[in-house]
Amino acid sequence: MITTSESARASDRNPSVLRCALTGALVAALLFILCWIGTFLPFSSPTHAYIGLFTPAEMTSTQALVEGTCWSLAFGAIMGAPTLGQAQRDALNLLRSAEAGFRVRSLVKAQTVAHCY
Repeated sequence: MITTSESARASDRNPSVLRCALTGALVAALLFILCWIGTFLPFSSPTHAYIGLFTPAEMTSTQALVEGTCWSLAFGAIMGAPTLGQAQRDALNLLRSAEAGFRVRSLVKAQTVAHCY
């Protein structure tokens, strides 16, 4: 039987689409900003390709930073929701199965210890 506190803890761990979309948007924007900063380094030519995905502006311009950040936020939100949602669901299922396995091992161990006395 599941108690109210266990049910509340389980619902806190359930992934929400909004949370996954926000996470994807923030990660994509942060990666874009890091790549934009990388354009000022002489040995960072691979970052130009990532910036070119989101803006046609000059790579080191402020316009590229603003446009690219906005578009990468949108792209991260669109791609983050289903992708991160599935990853979180998989991780949650793995966690639940590990918890169930731990409970079974604890019960077996308790029964073994009780049987010894």
